[in-house]
Amino acid sequence: EASDPRASDSPILERSRIGVLEDFGPIALDPALPQAYREAAERLALCGHQLQPLRLHGYDWTRVRREAFLIAEIEAAAFHEVALERAPEGFSPAFRDMLRFGAAQSAIRAARAYQVLREARVALGLALAGLDALLLPTTPQASFAFGSPVPRDQADLTVIANVLGAPAVAVPWGRSADGLPLSVQVLCRRGEDNRALALADDLN
Repeated sequence: EASDPRASDSPILERSRIGVLEDFGPIALDPALPQAYREAAERLALCGHQLQPLRLHGYDWTRVRREAFLIAEIEAAAFHEVALERAPEGFSPAFRDMLRFGAAQSAIRAARAYQVLREARVALGLALAGLDALLLPTTPQASFAFGSPVPRDQADLTVIANVLGAPAVAVPWGRSADGLPLSVQVLCRRGEDNRALALADDLN
């Protein structure tokens, strides 16, 4: 078969096994994003990588994102507790509200959030077994104007890297019908930062 001039120079990374999601459940993607996602997958295949269709059965994107954000608020409240008491003016009003919300959560509520992330980590680990990487859109939406309301589900796709403690690299890929940038990301196993960077380079 004909080789692509963009194929990876590294024999270690030449045949990465990459999971490609067949559906995104309830996440509403920008209409142009499915096609951009397919084209990004095709580019990786041309670079010598093996694509594996994948479904994340039972993975609740929205719930995992919400519980991850709650944990961030709880831990940030504990970390900034003294500073917030001494100099509240040093924090923006929105950040103060976030910290106070985190501080108000009960130990039982925090434990429930940590349990959701533990279960998500196990589910993701099983789904990604045998794969070297996962290709995902970076966000469900195209870029939006600074100062505009942030879409609630913007982090649904990026939170996976945080849950797994894994490296992920985002790459601009495609445009919406309005000409705004779209993006895809490659996520690899914990500690495989070089692989993530090499795969992102194959998309450039």
